[in-house]
Order: sequence, then C-alpha cells, then structure tokens
Amino acid sequence: MKLVRLALACLACVAAAAAGSLAFELERVNNDPCSAAQNIFWASKVAAVNAALLQPPQFAQLADTARVRWNESVPAFRFSLGDGEFCNLQDGVVTLGFSAATCSGDPFEGDAIAVTVTRFDGATGRLTDANVVLDVSEPAFQNPAFFLEVAMHELGHVLGLDHSDACGKPGAGTLMKSTINRLGPRLDRPQADDIEGAMFIYGALPNGESPAPSTGGSSCAVQPGQGSAAGGALGLLLLLCRGASRAFGLQSARRGSARLSGRPETQRPN
Repeated sequence: MKLVRLALACLACVAAAAAGSLAFELERVNNDPCSAAQNIFWASKVAAVNAALLQPPQFAQLADTARVRWNESVPAFRFSLGDGEFCNLQDGVVTLGFSAATCSGDPFEGDAIAVTVTRFDGATGRLTDANVVLDVSEPAFQNPAFFLEVAMHELGHVLGLDHSDACGKPGAGTLMKSTINRLGPRLDRPQADDIEGAMFIYGALPNGESPAPSTGGSSCAVQPGQGSAAGGALGLLLLLCRGASRAFGLQSARRGSARLSGRPETQRPN
C-alpha cells in the first residue's frame, strides 16, 4: 500500500498508468476493463438507491448498510435514497431485488447469484441507471454477513468498478475480487484498493488524504467469464460477469453476474 500511495502522489503518472498500477479495475464502455476505453461513471457523483423491495425486511436493511458503508468510504460519491421500479432502466434509480431470473428473463448462469445491469452513454461513459438482481434461491444469502458482502460488491459495480483481478492482478483482500467463498472469511466494508478505485473515478478524500487500510478477509464476489464482441457498435457483447452490453441509441446496458466458489455442486439449488 505504501507503493500504491507513492504512485498516486507521483504527479508525472498519467491517469491510465495510475489506474493500471493499482489493485482495481474500472468498468469501461467497451466492456473491457483492461483497455484504455472511457470508463463509466455517474456525472453527478450521486446515485439514488431503492432497497425497499428486498424482503424479508432484514435484507433491505443489510442492503442499506452496504449503501452506507460505501458512503463512509468514499466521501466524493454518494449513494442516496430513491424510489424506483425493479428492473426499470428508465427511472434513474438503482433498485435491488430478489428474483428467480435476471431482468431480461434469463436464468442465472452456472454459479451466478447476482446480476448488476447498468445503463450508460456509450460515447461519454455517463451512467444513467442501474439495477441489481439477486438469486432468490441462493441459500447462502441467509447468512447476513455474506449478503452484505455481495450487496457491497454489486454496488461497487454500480459506481463503476470492475473486478480487481480482471486484468491479471491477484486482487487479494479486495471487495471487488472476482470470487467469493461461501465459507468466508467475510468482508464488512470496501477495502483500501476498492476505495482507491472509487477515488480514481470521483476524486480524493477531503484535504487530499488517502484512505486508511481496511481490515477483513481476502475473498469476495463474482468471477469474470470469457467472451468477445459479436458485431460492431450495435452488436451484442456477451461477457459473462464482465458483462453483456447492448446499445440503445447512445445508451448501453451492461450486465455483470456474481459467482460463488468453495461450494459443493450438490448444494446448488435446481
């Protein structure tokens, strides 16, 4: 982390080089976090969140805790409260909900347990909406600490972070690492490198301070799949977990799915 802070302090480092040297990756308009394409972001530095549809109520409370943990970690960005419809990418509100299928009606693939869909301007990278769908049949969500970790991870995607190990870095100890082990250890807040990534997008802490290192386990959510573009600007990108992107005029929607590791196949619900 000392080397990371030195890299951040180096005025000679260009933005792309700084991003590449840290244990975070950014979501980009071309669905390739390893490229130099424009990253996606909320221009207002605010995203309204609605978790009230998560039932029983304890899940809504845990999702709100996830929202607050990001707000505590990244003062330059804020997850506010809003009132939106589930799987509506036109209302400008990030809505979380349980379902047996994704917003497109497709089943969760393999060990996927959550899907985040974001809508953004394909030219500028400006985010306009997002929704998070969690697999209603996933028994691991009955563990409050597990659900909190996945909710924080998905909100990390919402604010513009990709998987910390998407481009060859280990991503150990980060919230945005690509796999989560159902047996733990658990993370209860964004970690130092996750915060650095959000700061890279939205600005530093007050007075130019760097975030203090956070404590916690070294496992997390989601594993990137492999895929390639099937066409040009209007084509469909099918990238499991890095996302699927479909153009809506100048707007694009990305899908990222969360996966488990360390779970016997016999424990996967049908």
